[in-house]
Amino acid sequence: MKIRDPHVWATAVGFFASLHLTAALPPNPPAMLPNEPLFELDRTPNPLRELLAQNPPKRAGDMLEVPAGPGLGLELDRRVLERYRA
Repeated sequence: MKIRDPHVWATAVGFFASLHLTAALPPNPPAMLPNEPLFELDRTPNPLRELLAQNPPKRAGDMLEVPAGPGLGLELDRRVLERYRA
């Protein structure tokens, strides 16, 4: 399943969770010509969003592919976690 282009200001974990939630939403309003849910994505540099996922979602134009792996489909890069550990 794919959804329209990216509202997420968080780490890769929040990004993947929000992506799955948005993909599960029905078109709105329920009508003859419904609109698909939109997913706005902050493009400000954020290493915990950009580097934490070993498998970032693929983009095709203004569409994002929803990961299909177990759970959220997120594979964390443990080295990035260690680098930013407090």
